[in-house]
Amino acid sequence: VIGIGNGTASRETVALVEEVRQRQRERGGTALDFAVISEAGVSHYSASEAAAEELPAFDVCERGAISIARRLQDPLAELVKVPPSHLGIGQYQHDTDPGRLQAALQAVVEDAVAAVGVDVNTASRHLLRYVTALRPEDIERIVAERQHRLFTCRSQLQQLLPPATYNLAVGFLRISVDVAENPLDATGVHPEGYPIVERVLRYCGRSLSEIWGNAGLLQSLDLWQFVDVDARKAPPVNAPPKPDLHRGFAAEPPSDPNINNSMDLDADTGMSPTACLDRTQAIGPMSSDAELGSDAMREGISDVHGAADDLCCTGSRMIAEPLGSAVHRGTAWSCQHLDPVLNAGYYTVCDILQELAMPGRDVRGQFQPLDFRADVWSPEDLKPGMALEGVVTNVTAFGAFVDIGVHRDGLVHVSQLRHRVTIGSRVRVQVLHVDLHRQRISLGIAAEEHNTYTTEGPEDMQTVKRRKLEHRPQGSLEGVKLVRTAC
Repeated sequence: VIGIGNGTASRETVALVEEVRQRQRERGGTALDFAVISEAGVSHYSASEAAAEELPAFDVCERGAISIARRLQDPLAELVKVPPSHLGIGQYQHDTDPGRLQAALQAVVEDAVAAVGVDVNTASRHLLRYVTALRPEDIERIVAERQHRLFTCRSQLQQLLPPATYNLAVGFLRISVDVAENPLDATGVHPEGYPIVERVLRYCGRSLSEIWGNAGLLQSLDLWQFVDVDARKAPPVNAPPKPDLHRGFAAEPPSDPNINNSMDLDADTGMSPTACLDRTQAIGPMSSDAELGSDAMREGISDVHGAADDLCCTGSRMIAEPLGSAVHRGTAWSCQHLDPVLNAGYYTVCDILQELAMPGRDVRGQFQPLDFRADVWSPEDLKPGMALEGVVTNVTAFGAFVDIGVHRDGLVHVSQLRHRVTIGSRVRVQVLHVDLHRQRISLGIAAEEHNTYTTEGPEDMQTVKRRKLEHRPQGSLEGVKLVRTAC
């Protein structure tokens, strides 16, 4: 796979690669794939001290190329190396207090890292900084240890981390299936949840390899059989819905106030201990509008919340190894050495069974590259009324900028938006006006996109802003941020 930056000469490079691909097809050669990658912040990183320390044998241009290739493999691991003010996102990132901006980004990336997890053998220092509870000295011990040997099981981390730190961080640290002695170490199941897996195996009379990835079998199980005894004595008045393990996403917490809270759910967040940290907890007192100062500062931090969330979580790794190849190594594994007293609530059991049903799944989804129109190369090729596919590159209070493959992003004014978008969203737009002298491209959402989401009449800017503010969650930092939601 070839990663091509979306900067200078991007379309020309794509055309060259397409020509090579065509020749390969004619000769019956190996298929060659490529993807266009955002270069936001690459130039800053390639010239930074961190890049020089990480890649001392390469010059600035080569470091930039390596960074683009790494973004293709795992965007989360690479984007954390770039300061938020250099990502080119939002509207007020340069006017916002740097400390508050960094704190907001820290909270968002911690959420993403907790949901995705990190490979303890390959994660960079930058990425490990966002793992819950890990201190700089803990990170240095991990990096120094793996220079001598690979980690093959999570328990090896107990020799390097204090007990409290290990207990908080180990659920987010994973061991690659290629080297893991226990396949559960490659999942998001916390070691404290391993006895629950043993309980499932005994109940089913199966080995780990037989239930590994067997969503049909796991879906047929009665989840309450594996819930803690105390929680089963007082079941909820309205039982929570049983999750669809084939889809790989947890059931929504029940809204009934009579639901039993004795299960291991956080009283404030309604999440199990194995779930990722809540963003508002990571931010703490920053969530108060009174402490944030000006509207520009609030909108700047709001932009970072949405855009960093999109940049970190919507991209997916192009190359992933199946977990099934190493399952046989864990068929005889036992966890009798752990505390036999289990404290498993309904939602914890749901999380564990979903990890078993879809091992190695990436919560960020499948990456889908965008193919621009072959007959559109520059603004001169654009005509009013022309329909194009594009990807949102930036979102501001006055609209969204969309890359349509002409080296100049077009603007969809907020008055033209009928649904919410976010950075990375794929949208179908229509050219409204092209000002070649000022290099400005005005776009609107294509008619079919309007019909997909709403049939409401046109709205002016004040109506759009008022509607967004009315739907803002209580206490949220999100002022006028536009976020795309599924229809």
